[in-house]
Amino acid sequence: MRINLIIQVPDANEISKSQQAVSSNLTKLVNERVKDSKYASSYKGEIFLYLLMCENRRPINFRELKDGIFIGFSEDLISSESGEVFYTIIRNAIKKHFEVPSLEKNCIIYFSSSKIDINVLFENVKKSSNDKKELYIAVEPEFTLDEVIMSPKERIAVMRAITLIRDKELIYNKWNFKKVDKREKSILCFHGVPGTGKSMCAHGVASYLGKKIILGSYAQIESEFVGVGAKNLVALFKAAQEQDAVLFIDEADTFLSRRLPASNESAKHYNSMSNELYTLIENFNGCIVFASNHIKDFDPAVISRIIEPIEFKLPDLDSRKAILTKMLQTEFPVSNNGSTDIVSCLAIATEGFSGRDLRKALQIAHSAVAWKYKYEKGIPEDEIEASIDDLLDCIKEVKTAKEKIQSKNTSRSTNLLANFEETERQNQRFIQLAAHTLLADGVIDANEIELFKQLEKTLHVTCPLDKEIIPSVKEICINVSDNSEKAKLLDIVCRMSAINGKIHETEILLLKEVCQYFDIDNRICESLISYSKSLAIDYSTWRELVSLLGVSDSEILAKLKEEYNEGASYYRLSQYYRTGSPLFGGIEPNMYKAEKYEKQAVALGYHR
Repeated sequence: MRINLIIQVPDANEISKSQQAVSSNLTKLVNERVKDSKYASSYKGEIFLYLLMCENRRPINFRELKDGIFIGFSEDLISSESGEVFYTIIRNAIKKHFEVPSLEKNCIIYFSSSKIDINVLFENVKKSSNDKKELYIAVEPEFTLDEVIMSPKERIAVMRAITLIRDKELIYNKWNFKKVDKREKSILCFHGVPGTGKSMCAHGVASYLGKKIILGSYAQIESEFVGVGAKNLVALFKAAQEQDAVLFIDEADTFLSRRLPASNESAKHYNSMSNELYTLIENFNGCIVFASNHIKDFDPAVISRIIEPIEFKLPDLDSRKAILTKMLQTEFPVSNNGSTDIVSCLAIATEGFSGRDLRKALQIAHSAVAWKYKYEKGIPEDEIEASIDDLLDCIKEVKTAKEKIQSKNTSRSTNLLANFEETERQNQRFIQLAAHTLLADGVIDANEIELFKQLEKTLHVTCPLDKEIIPSVKEICINVSDNSEKAKLLDIVCRMSAINGKIHETEILLLKEVCQYFDIDNRICESLISYSKSLAIDYSTWRELVSLLGVSDSEILAKLKEEYNEGASYYRLSQYYRTGSPLFGGIEPNMYKAEKYEKQAVALGYHR
């Protein structure tokens, strides 16, 4: 690999000491990382590293890596896997170890596999901000469904889903299924481990439907114009609608995960992007394909709109044979020694490989064979004949590297996983003790059920209301040693006892039982009983006041948001006030509120 550093500063005739230090530090960092990492040095081409220190120019398509440092790359560099790996490693090294003096504003770093006119990085800045659709051009699908190797189960699921899209007229109109499903959404989601063919299948779906495909990902959408990701989402969906293209969004979990508490600007920004995407999905009339490695993080409101989440698993033996048969070209000079079934042998050796791993292994094998026979042994190209052992040796190397990475990830995540598992166990104890409290007096009223459901939702766990199934109070309490957890459990018992406005004797006995298992003395136990009784009075008084007020708009919105996104919820509330509604205890017409909430819906991106 050869790295060419090209520096551009405001005054080309004079490079300051500060600028010289910045360029020297960057060069040193890149060279050290390439030297230390065999993965970074796996890229064999030429690298052009552009360093621009330009106070008044900010390039398009760049992400601000950290304060004052922008980074970008050419598409041809990451078109190869080794180029993508090189860029990822160097980008992370720059993020962790590279700093620039505050006087050097807008330090721009750009990687390319060929020499370019650096001014092209800035020319799009002059374009109209309204001309976003040019950023998203539909292209012809690169693969057909026949080219995608899937298990029979995966293929049936895919065909079932796209038949619902292709034959919508038959299913929804002629067979009148629109009476059952009024939304008629055409949303697919492919999920599973990386390298299993999710992106290929998205192209195959577009090809099968006879449409072009528009590609979108978090990196593309978020970094096109710094700080205006939501506008890019609108442009992306608009372009797909206008071009009648299948819209493919990779890394979808980065947008569609559960919304965050708006405690900081990052959370607010993420929630804004998510809300915008929910609204766009709601109003989009075409076909959307999501791809994700983490569908468990999806917001349930999104999952409910997907036709059928389809999991792509690692290929089994037969699938690996089919993939290798496609990948192993007849021109590659490998001998089977007259007896060995090469494909079967390689398929057996690649247990646990994804399709991407198989491609990587064969890529390395081709390179290794060329080096070994052409350069080390000096054999003419037309006389090279590799053996199956050459291929197996490369597969072993890929498998070893893969296992090392997995072991590092596993060791890194062990503590995190342990913490998660302990938190989950704690949450189970909370909800189980709440269930015991609810069941203590033998009567379950609506307020207790509502509080219990809220607790289940907050803790992300469920519990049957059956004493025969859940652990006993003793089994729950004897495993608790942390005082903080004890306090939370006692608080749950007190609140669940008090929610119906009165404390039953059996609930007091339960509280005393928990105190006994927690080794809490009688004086503190009596204080907890008094606390619980005072809560009961407060809850009873509060419900009387609330009953006089009726149901608030915020409560109605909270209920609507369980089913719709934020913009759609405000719009529906506006319509309730426009015409009146018997829902939520009765809503009287109020044009002021109708117009107020409709404006808020529009401001949130809702379109009828």
